[in-house]
Amino acid sequence: MSLSSLFKQHCKHRNTMDTQISYILLYRSFIIPHFEYCNSLLIGIGNTLNKKMEDANFYGLRTVMNTGKTFNYESLLKLLGMRMLEHRRIEQSLIIFFKCFKENGPRYI
Repeated sequence: MSLSSLFKQHCKHRNTMDTQISYILLYRSFIIPHFEYCNSLLIGIGNTLNKKMEDANFYGLRTVMNTGKTFNYESLLKLLGMRMLEHRRIEQSLIIFFKCFKENGPRYI
């Protein structure tokens, strides 16, 4: 039995809104960390690879939200209160830089 079928069995008695919120929480918990793993190292990636990552995130969000192609990527992110992956990479890089500047960052940098 797959994780998706177990989750659907668990949520079959709940209304659609609760199920959708649960899917969003699962997406943020299990999928987004894979996009953000070592994201500060990906700060200089090219436009092609960046677009592929953003498209993969958009496809995942569309699937979870069950919107099809009715929303564009920016409006879907705004609806969920999320930022683009590129902005998240820049933010994480600036946080690491600031920590290193204040001498409480990782020793290996």
